[in-house]
Amino acid sequence: MLFRDDDMRRIRLFLSGVARGQGRILYVEGPPGSGKTSHLHATEAMARSLGFSTRFVRANSHERSAPGTVTRRLWDGPDTATNPSPTDRANSASGPPRTGWDPSTPRGGGPGWRIHHMNGETPTLLLVDDLPMVDISSLRELAAFSYRLHRHPVGLAVSASTGEDGADPAILATLSSDPSCHRLVMDGMTVGVVGEMLRTRLGAPDAPFVSAVHHVTGGIPMFVEQLVRAAETLRWRPTAEFVDEVGRFGSLSIASTLLNRVQTGPPGTEDMLRALSVLRTCDPELAAATSGLDHNAASDALRSLQERGIIRIRPCVAFAHQVVATSIYQGLSAHQRQDLHTRAAASLCDRAGSAREAGLHLLRTSGPVSSWALTALREAAHHARGDGDLTGASAFLERALPYTTDGDARADVLLETGTTLLLADPWAALSRLREAHASAESIEVRVRTASTLADALARTQCHDAALRALSEVDEPHGPSVTGPHAALLRARIALHALGTADPVDIDATMRWPPETAPGDEAVETPHALVVLSLVAAMDGAVEDALRQSRRAMELAPGSVADPSPHVLLGILPLVWADELDEAAGQLVTLPEVAGLPRYGGAEVTIRELRALLHLRRGDIAEAVSSSERAMGMSEGARSRGPFVYSWAILSEAALESDDLERAESVLADHSAVADSPDPWEAATFHLRRGHLRHQAGETESALTDLHRCGRLLASHRGGRCPGFLDWKPIAAEAHALHGHHGSALDLAEDALNDAHRWGTPRTLGTALRALGIARLLMGVADGTGEDPLEHAARVLEEANHRVELARSLLTLGWARRRQNRKSRAREHLRRALAIARACGARRIAVEAASELSASGARRNQSGLSGDLLTSSERRVARAAAAGMTNRAISQQLFVTQRTVELHLTSIYRKLGISGRSQIPTHEWE
Repeated sequence: MLFRDDDMRRIRLFLSGVARGQGRILYVEGPPGSGKTSHLHATEAMARSLGFSTRFVRANSHERSAPGTVTRRLWDGPDTATNPSPTDRANSASGPPRTGWDPSTPRGGGPGWRIHHMNGETPTLLLVDDLPMVDISSLRELAAFSYRLHRHPVGLAVSASTGEDGADPAILATLSSDPSCHRLVMDGMTVGVVGEMLRTRLGAPDAPFVSAVHHVTGGIPMFVEQLVRAAETLRWRPTAEFVDEVGRFGSLSIASTLLNRVQTGPPGTEDMLRALSVLRTCDPELAAATSGLDHNAASDALRSLQERGIIRIRPCVAFAHQVVATSIYQGLSAHQRQDLHTRAAASLCDRAGSAREAGLHLLRTSGPVSSWALTALREAAHHARGDGDLTGASAFLERALPYTTDGDARADVLLETGTTLLLADPWAALSRLREAHASAESIEVRVRTASTLADALARTQCHDAALRALSEVDEPHGPSVTGPHAALLRARIALHALGTADPVDIDATMRWPPETAPGDEAVETPHALVVLSLVAAMDGAVEDALRQSRRAMELAPGSVADPSPHVLLGILPLVWADELDEAAGQLVTLPEVAGLPRYGGAEVTIRELRALLHLRRGDIAEAVSSSERAMGMSEGARSRGPFVYSWAILSEAALESDDLERAESVLADHSAVADSPDPWEAATFHLRRGHLRHQAGETESALTDLHRCGRLLASHRGGRCPGFLDWKPIAAEAHALHGHHGSALDLAEDALNDAHRWGTPRTLGTALRALGIARLLMGVADGTGEDPLEHAARVLEEANHRVELARSLLTLGWARRRQNRKSRAREHLRRALAIARACGARRIAVEAASELSASGARRNQSGLSGDLLTSSERRVARAAAAGMTNRAISQQLFVTQRTVELHLTSIYRKLGISGRSQIPTHEWE
């Protein structure tokens, strides 16, 4: 055994202190097999060489229930015991008698009395190996004994396995943390120590050979020793050419040694060891069930493995070293692995919350699986999806698939597999969903598979193919598809038709059977009502849209089982009509009551709707966060749609937070959407890009995008729904600022008419603001009523639309400054600044602060500060304030000089200054 020089130095220091009359504790801690016992023996040998009287006792679990056993053996040497225990005999036979101990020392009394009788000219060292195995009575006596060691030439050396609590964890913790305690923590041997050991036994080793031995054994001294013995027996040379041999036979050698060691244990110990190599971590009941042992035999086997240092039982059954588990597992035959994994899975199936663990064991098996295993795999997939592990869920379902032969049952598994893959690999999902549709036999299952397949096709922008998939079920079966299933199918056809460039007749599609006359009562289902509410909203009938939407929400709990997230789209009319609190409540409850699964498109749509609500409520930071999460979940697919898109929400939120680079980057990544066959998606893209270009001062290109959005909406449903894409107020402002006063006024008045027809505060406020800007820049005053800008601010304040209110107050302050009413302007601008900062609308805050400065407010009252800068701008400002040149800043921050110049321009604008010499240094301290 090789000992570390630092360990031996600390042991010598410990013994020197004891010899000087400074009683101390040596606490050796480490995992089983790390050399704790060897260190105690080395400590005893060193103590004896220094003239100490020593006494060594090893505790074991057999005597743990007998009070005072360990201390009795510690105080009474085996030569004086009338009936020595097996451990005493083992201690006596393990070597020559301990020297320096006077067996005539009187026995009895407390700890102080014992120390007094030990306190002679000869220093004394007591050693207890495996302290957690000491009985509670002896443990308390040792603790009381240790408190009185100071000022006496008596030392106590103990060892303990890491993670073992013992009879009283508090006492163990007290001993190990005592101020007089010298604590040695035994780790695995380093590569250097392993190399030195190989050098002394096998000759000078090559570095790859040393690394291989260290990797296989984990540096555990017991395993290194075993592998070295195997190398000596097999006559390996410690060179690179034998590295493969170490990898091939090292684990088997360790496993063989351990199995040989446990052969002397109780019956079934080998079976338990093999079962634990499969389970790795478990409780005793699962270990017993997997090993096939009864309760008593399993308890005996576990206790035996614990005593040999192979496992620990608290807080759960686990290997002391994972290298042991790996070695034993690699030594199992294919038949043994199959049998043990199957047993483990069967045992876990009966436990609540263990379905995923059971599925993981079944993945390690091969060949056909039974009906209970098929159920377990599907349950495991369900839990994996809930945890967001789509890859794991797919693996469970693929394992079950080859052995599911019944038509509808196979279609169900394929359907689950396809919906699971939708987020990770849409094209692979399409393959599985087509196979599911082909396998389905009953009308109900065919409707469900066709609906899901259509969703996937629409996800990949194949809207025409989505309609064909739905129509293939509708047309050949005709009257066979009846009742709720027929209504569901027709609603889905209509919903997908809304996203095509050539939509079908929605009214005719929604009637079933086809000969139903217009106005007759149709079958009422949530999906049909969602479609009708969206159609009503697109046509500008807000009251009808809200009525249909609320009715759909009421019926959702009793709807036909369908994994589609489209029932969630019924929340959109609530959002567009400014019923934000009601929409938020439905978003919390609807996924649960409608039984929507948290995978495929449902979770993405939930996050997208949540992001949209945050944006409308003026919580910009949360809008960014939610839209980012939705985009991350839908990686690899261009859109979820229809009507709500995470990339569009993120770009708008980034623009509001004054991160134009981020907004532009998001739109650039989705530039292909500009020509999307989904008119709503294309219109959304042009609106968002037009707004961004308008804010960046690119008026001509902004107007091109905004009018393209308007044409798309006019040629499809949506032109009469300003709550969805309200492009006219933005276009009116752009025209007005560009000097197109006639066009600006016409668009603003059209927007106001649309807003009055729609009847919600948000659309009315934005339209009034656009009208006020157009009239102000045109130099025209109505003179017949309230100023449109004042009216806009009042309407938005009453409705508590924070971001739009801040924008309207900013516009109002800007207008009053132009009219030379600076005091009134500052009042509006300060309110705009405060509201914008509270919302996280940094762009409005920057403009409000700049306007305040221009209106004559002192800098400390204008709100201009470093808080308005982005993190990149703050770094540049800090460097510039320190006197660094642009070139030096670019080199320090690893950016181009052009980027530094752009950041400085933005900094000057936001801080209301004209040069770098005016950048305040105190902002960055």
